[in-house]
Amino acid sequence: MSRIDFVAVLFTYVWISSACSTQEIEFERDGRDYTFEHDGRDYIESDRQRFEVNPGGTLTVDAESGTIRIRCSNDGAVDALVRKRYRTTDADQARKAFGNVETVIDQTDDGVRIEVEKIDDNAWNAFWQEKVYVEIEVNVPSEYNLDLSTVVDDIQTCNIVGDVSAETLSGSVSTDPVEGKLSIETTSGNIETSRVVGKLHANTLIGNIKIGSVEGDATIGTNSGRIETLNIQGDLRAKSLGGNMKIGPVNGDVTVSSNSGRIVTSRIQGHLHAETLGGNLKIGPVEGDATISTTTGNIEISSVGGRLKPSSLSGSIRLVR
Repeated sequence: MSRIDFVAVLFTYVWISSACSTQEIEFERDGRDYTFEHDGRDYIESDRQRFEVNPGGTLTVDAESGTIRIRCSNDGAVDALVRKRYRTTDADQARKAFGNVETVIDQTDDGVRIEVEKIDDNAWNAFWQEKVYVEIEVNVPSEYNLDLSTVVDDIQTCNIVGDVSAETLSGSVSTDPVEGKLSIETTSGNIETSRVVGKLHANTLIGNIKIGSVEGDATIGTNSGRIETLNIQGDLRAKSLGGNMKIGPVNGDVTVSSNSGRIVTSRIQGHLHAETLGGNLKIGPVEGDATISTTTGNIEISSVGGRLKPSSLSGSIRLVR
């Protein structure tokens, strides 16, 4: 990540009377306008930049910490706000804490890039950094691509026409409708998507996944959590090591597996391969071939248009018309 030297050039104190007094300081740093205020509980430093852009560009956010919230508009601009919060009664301590979390907002050839980085990892400053809460709020054109990454905290996106990539180590991801490819990765958090017109990839190690309708292929995985989908127009691959799965109608082929969860499927237009080691399977109508297996669970099958290969070592197999 690039670094910049923070130099305070001008400090102006403005007191605003309200239900409780609020202190706001406007100052310039490296040619950019900032605000520094106290709302009665937290000190807040805000950096806001606005850039005129063309549709089809890319917003890139690379943050070591901070929630990311994306909103869509039709004004042809990217309006980016990075807000730092720090709870203390000492303004100098707040300024020093904020100085150890660097933010950069720049316009690039492809669009706009935002970076948030902790610049000092020694023990004393690390204590401050843990208390600095970062919020990243960006308005983008409705036709724009998103490449979003944060180590800690959640990601939320708006109804957008473009490709979306969202990655967080410890946080949940939720998306409004996306007309483009959607890729989501999180280690510890839930995933929830609305309608996707394009390919979908969603993966979490610890968390639940809830998928809206997908007009394309979908690949979904979680190590410890539930999976639920609505209509899938393409092929579906879904895997959960320790959770139940509820699969809506699929127009293509389906491959689903779980180590210890229950699997329920709706109508499948293509072929089905479903497997669980320690759970029951309830299978809706399958137009193609169906291979269904469980080690200790029961299998309940509706109609199968092609070849049927059911298998259960210690459970029952039942055909339901």
